[in-house]
Amino acid sequence: MLDQLVEFSETLRSSGVPVSMTEVIDASEAVTRIGEVDRSVFKVALFSTMIKDYAHKEVFDLLFDVFFANKTRLWPEERGPDVLDEQGSEGGGDSSGGGGDSGDELRKWLIKALLDQDPARVARISRAAVSRYAGMERGRAVSGVYYTYRTLKQLNIEMIYAQLRDELRGQSDDSIAEAILNNRVEELVGELRNAVEAEVRRLLVQDRGERAVAKTMRPTLPED
Repeated sequence: MLDQLVEFSETLRSSGVPVSMTEVIDASEAVTRIGEVDRSVFKVALFSTMIKDYAHKEVFDLLFDVFFANKTRLWPEERGPDVLDEQGSEGGGDSSGGGGDSGDELRKWLIKALLDQDPARVARISRAAVSRYAGMERGRAVSGVYYTYRTLKQLNIEMIYAQLRDELRGQSDDSIAEAILNNRVEELVGELRNAVEAEVRRLLVQDRGERAVAKTMRPTLPED
């Protein structure tokens, strides 16, 4: 783990975030003290010991997601079972009657998971969507933005917007209610977009390695 923390600190420094060796040792001690925890607690432990300026949080978050994208040994429960079985049905259910290869089914599951505020399920279904629609090829020099765009296009992001609006629309049609509705729909679609981007990053890291992906992202610090 210390070797991984040292490498992570070097990735942060290469993006302009100052991290000293003392802070790496503090992070290692913190990880030792908290023991086996979930990803979010581990992330907080590293942020609180390695980052001195809160303005650097956005860059830290991005590089953390890149560097620890494939550390499933640390959090094996995050991967979970595949959402789709080999027939295309959710949770291994009966998919007879067709539609298993239709984006309509994925959209339906995604919208339900978003409305149920179930981020773990959103992440699992997004993994299935990326696997089905992104068309990622090993060794191909294509950015993650391209693969994210392809996945969301195949899911028909405009239809997701419309269906979420229909599900969330209340009885009132005044301007304030409409603004609140629009903000909520944007938040939910943002969660979906983040989940798709996270899976694309994970696969890119798997193919190219953490440092190579971090370099292509070129995160910019606020002071720059």
